[in-house]
Amino acid sequence: MKTSSILEKRAFISALRRCLRSVALIAFLLVSVSGRVNAAENTRIVSIGGAVTETIFALKAGHLVVGVDTTSGWPNEVTRLPQVGYKRTLSAEGILSLAPSLVIASGDAGPPQALASLADAGVRTVSIPLALSVAAAQGNILRIGELLGANEQATALARILAEEVTSAHSRVSRENRAPRVLFVVNPPGLGFALAAGRNTAADTMIRLAGGTNVIDAFEGYRPLTGEAAVASSPGIILVTRGTLQRTGGVDRFLEVAALRLTPAGRRHRVKEIPNYALDFGPRTGRALRELVDLLYAPLENPEESPS
Repeated sequence: MKTSSILEKRAFISALRRCLRSVALIAFLLVSVSGRVNAAENTRIVSIGGAVTETIFALKAGHLVVGVDTTSGWPNEVTRLPQVGYKRTLSAEGILSLAPSLVIASGDAGPPQALASLADAGVRTVSIPLALSVAAAQGNILRIGELLGANEQATALARILAEEVTSAHSRVSRENRAPRVLFVVNPPGLGFALAAGRNTAADTMIRLAGGTNVIDAFEGYRPLTGEAAVASSPGIILVTRGTLQRTGGVDRFLEVAALRLTPAGRRHRVKEIPNYALDFGPRTGRALRELVDLLYAPLENPEESPS
């Protein structure tokens, strides 16, 4: 890898560490001035969004949750709770049937009419912004902690997240290469694959792990063509477990958009990450460590570069 790329990586890691320290200070001040929310007001919670639900349970408030959406699957006891549907296609009637006193929903929950109906029915509904950075993930933890009257626990959880991210970066800083990574997702029912560009959760995770996202010509997710896949020349292809399951495994997945013709495809360097890795919830640090291990795993043929 070029010296300039190594210096850029080190500068990015240094800036991120400064950002994490700033968030830790904000967390301390929040606990100091905000006080506790009356927990009696939030004794029946409907949680919408995997990261939101994980955070509530990580803050030891899972006993207050009376319903979740279908993207909430961790911890295991969540699967035994009543479900209110997919987070983007919610029904106000289904949620109201659980008599919630508080609905905490991820920023992509909807449709807006359903959320408005909850407010009209007198149910407090709080939207938690989608996080695309570690600092934003910490901020969401603190916000949920404030809603639950669990500021101290939230501060501790945000600090643990920062420590786990710092630990992962210690590993990255010892590497002298930046793997070229393509993230591909095959959403259910869509019928074609999407590539992750800039300003996406996948892009952030790749950069946090010291890699280079080979798709930088656009923001968000766009359909992946065979021409674009080959031109991007990825050394590693990242997918979620859900995508591999839907496409029938690695061999069938590589038939998508001519991925087999890429350097990663020819070497079968397709790496699977857990679905929660893109949620930026409490397990973000754990997901980052796993991704770092995947990107910098020893090559089967040392003469082949994954970059």
